[in-house]
Amino acid sequence: MESTQVRNSVLFNGRAGEFFGIWIVNVLLSIITLGIYSAWAKVRTKRYFYGNTQIAQERFEYHATPIQILKGRLIAVGCVIAWVVLSTMNPIISSILLLAFYVGFTLVVMEQCTI
Repeated sequence: MESTQVRNSVLFNGRAGEFFGIWIVNVLLSIITLGIYSAWAKVRTKRYFYGNTQIAQERFEYHATPIQILKGRLIAVGCVIAWVVLSTMNPIISSILLLAFYVGFTLVVMEQCTI
């Protein structure tokens, strides 16, 4: 049985000057908005790199939206704040929540590794 391998080259068509413009705007707007714009900056950066990377004459696409990223970050910050407040009020419940987080995080990581 013979195996055929196809080799495709990876091409990147972006330019340093073009990305520098995107990067500097992202940094400035993230500073001005106290980090809120960083979700939009992440999407702009990933779309630039994915859109300029090509394998076998096909370009990549980045489908996440800034609102999805911002919502996820707000949920994470809210959970951390709730845990910190709870840890000052009731350390036992705080410890149980921390243990639940570790178990949940482990399950999520294991699920991602099996895909």
